[in-house]
Amino acid sequence: MTAALATPFTGIFISLLVYLLGMWLFKISKGFFLFTPLLVGVVLGIFILALWAKGIGSTTVEVYKKFFLPGGNIVFWFLNPATIAFAIPFYRRNDIFKKYWIDVVLTLFVGGFISLFGIHMVSKLFGLSKVSIAAMLPQAATTGGGNANS
Repeated sequence: MTAALATPFTGIFISLLVYLLGMWLFKISKGFFLFTPLLVGVVLGIFILALWAKGIGSTTVEVYKKFFLPGGNIVFWFLNPATIAFAIPFYRRNDIFKKYWIDVVLTLFVGGFISLFGIHMVSKLFGLSKVSIAAMLPQAATTGGGNANS
């Protein structure tokens, strides 16, 4: 059975399933910010992979690499052009950015600091080594970009 699940469709299916579930939760919660589809998708995706690993007596990393990553890479491949496509409307409306540039820059710095602080504290809470914490901190800068392999 595990060989049948080691196809790219497994990662694609899990990604779509958790995202659609996130969209449904966001809708029924009337837009509650903690139920944004992307956040729900990431949390549920990790939870599913961890349960799956425990069920087959493996590690989450092995399950991720063997079952999820082939399909996840296909989804990631489609997200790169979508990310660029988002930049075009922003460029066309740069007058708004020019008007609110102080707010945008301040928000980026505050959000980055909160993200770094949160990752550092959660890493300490889980008892990670200093090397592991140092490896986790760059995630604060790359998560917003949607980089699945960072």
